[in-house]
Amino acid sequence: MKKDFAIIFYKYRKFLQIQTKANKHFEFGKNKNNFINLMKKLLALSIVGSSMLIGSNSAKADWDYWGFKNVTETFNGYTGTFIHLHTINSSTGDSTFRKRWCGNNTCYNTSGVPIIRSTNDILYDEKHIDKDTIILREYETNTSSSVLQKKYNLSGSTLSGETITDSTTYWYDDFTTRAIRGNAQIDSDGNYYSDIGGQMWIKQTTDGTISFGKSGSSTAIYSLDANGVSQGGTNLISRTSDGITSIGANSLKLQESGGLQKMWATDASGKSIPIDITNGSKLLISGRDVEQSINNVGALSAALTGLPTIPAETNLACGLGTGTHGGDFALSGGCASKVNEKLFINYAASMTMPGQDYAGDFEDTFSARAGFVWKLGKSLKPTQISMGEKEKMEDKINSLEEKNEKILSKNQKLENTVSTLLARLERLEKVALNESKSKDLATIKLP
Repeated sequence: MKKDFAIIFYKYRKFLQIQTKANKHFEFGKNKNNFINLMKKLLALSIVGSSMLIGSNSAKADWDYWGFKNVTETFNGYTGTFIHLHTINSSTGDSTFRKRWCGNNTCYNTSGVPIIRSTNDILYDEKHIDKDTIILREYETNTSSSVLQKKYNLSGSTLSGETITDSTTYWYDDFTTRAIRGNAQIDSDGNYYSDIGGQMWIKQTTDGTISFGKSGSSTAIYSLDANGVSQGGTNLISRTSDGITSIGANSLKLQESGGLQKMWATDASGKSIPIDITNGSKLLISGRDVEQSINNVGALSAALTGLPTIPAETNLACGLGTGTHGGDFALSGGCASKVNEKLFINYAASMTMPGQDYAGDFEDTFSARAGFVWKLGKSLKPTQISMGEKEKMEDKINSLEEKNEKILSKNQKLENTVSTLLARLERLEKVALNESKSKDLATIKLP
């Protein structure tokens, strides 16, 4: 994040910096009003850069300006004017002393305090590396000696410096006068605030939140804090302490846990809701369209079901099949073979139609199966006969039925004949037994 802010700072710096060219010497005892006016225009981008570089870390805005002051005092046995460097809170006017320099050889030779080359270095935003670091020029021994570039860093209450080598000619050397567009300051609430060029403002509050807004409006367009980024007060992206990253207000959630990347979605109340891949977008896994893969599996399976698994009335049966699911089509082919009365084997394959987008490799559009059927135990079904044998048996059955009808008819006739003969025999029997007085058999009433 700090790297990104540094880039932004650099771009703003190139656009906004126009300051007054430094004179070889700045006379603090003269034109104090001019000095005060200049100080009010100092370090706009220094504060902007510092607020950005601080990032989301919470920090109290205690000062926002560097400033030089001429002070008459006695130090190391020398009584005279020293140049003091202060850090200043522009909101309260409070300042803190950081370091002193001499302004001439007499002061240096007597006190041993180094001589500052130009206090106007403080005007150069390039000299402000970050919030707490500034580059100043000093004479090596006296005002006729070589000039040293020294980088001073403020850490807590300690200002430490180191000599650096810098022979770069800065862009501002080509300009007689310069001034910063916009200004930076600590506002009445103790927040860093800068209205840049009347176009936008940047503010860092005491809790570390950085906000960006349009000039003339107090509503922030974007805000950055320790949790993430928001737009107009609505979350864009954030991350909680337990590692859950939220994208959007009614958000998509991401969390790494137990070696897995979890993902879900919630509504405004925090209730989990479905994730719908829509508007023509496709959900891909390893380059494969998930929806199409599901349809392919359905079509491949349907095509396989149309193929034989056990041959009928033959030792080998083969077939072709087709299937469809969700608009996808598949073709299949396979065979079934009878090894013996107990064992059958089958094998088949199916393939989707070519030309699908995001279908994956060949193995993603191809399915195959193989299996066997083994009959266990004694068969409960009678032996099957052929159609020819069936027709012959039906003919025989029909012939037997006709013969049975004839036999039944003959049997009926025989029964009638037998009944007549029995009646006659009964008459004769009565005559023989003299049970009838009449000798005429015809007069004997039959039963």
